[in-house]
Amino acid sequence: MNDGVIKDGGYDVKLVNEAPAEVDVFCVVCTLVLRDPVQLQCCTRHLCDSCYQKCAKEASSCPVCGTVPTQAFPDGAWARIVKNLKVYCINKQRGCYWENELRLLQDHVDVCSCDMIACPRNCGFSMERRNKEFHLSSICRLRPFKCEHCSAGGTYEAIMQVHFKECAEYPLDCPNNCTTDTIKRKNLKAHILETCPLEMVKCQFSEVGCSFICQRKDMAKHLDDCMQQHLMMTMETVRHLKLRVQSLEEK
Repeated sequence: MNDGVIKDGGYDVKLVNEAPAEVDVFCVVCTLVLRDPVQLQCCTRHLCDSCYQKCAKEASSCPVCGTVPTQAFPDGAWARIVKNLKVYCINKQRGCYWENELRLLQDHVDVCSCDMIACPRNCGFSMERRNKEFHLSSICRLRPFKCEHCSAGGTYEAIMQVHFKECAEYPLDCPNNCTTDTIKRKNLKAHILETCPLEMVKCQFSEVGCSFICQRKDMAKHLDDCMQQHLMMTMETVRHLKLRVQSLEEK
């Protein structure tokens, strides 16, 4: 969730009105609007608590005046002044017209229609809150989805990327482009092996010596044209078989 702040530092917001000159509302370290302000004892300037803690770890001197050592204390009064500043919604550039006191910003951001949110299905996509329902129903890769060919259920991603590659009812084109009609995956193998007129096939007399290969649609003409040759090949094969049988019997 976008909470209008950076992890270590102040509120990354834009003020509706100019900051009062007599009040430190910007951190002298991160330059953002103070968050959990603390006052430095040495120079009375204000920092975000997280900015002060970071500076204290890195150096013992004051980040403003250089006093050593430096100490700071929480400034509740200053925090109230800052929280009462009027600010724009952090989603102003995306079309949100909300403007109100900083203390109310988080409650607004939690429901702001322009705020960027992550998909609740954890698909990795982010969208403006107002587009959430459209995303969930029409875009999300993890949305519920059914195969239109066999009604198998799953996510859109699983159906499109995995199921469609193995669905028995999925329509495919004949690899030989013999027809403009599609063929169900479960029937494609039989179509190619048995009926496709453009599939290249061997002559059925190949076992007796015919080496002719042509498209299935032309095989009938070949059989008619070469009937005599096929008969001779068959007879020659039979003759060789008889001789072999005779040889085996003699042994």
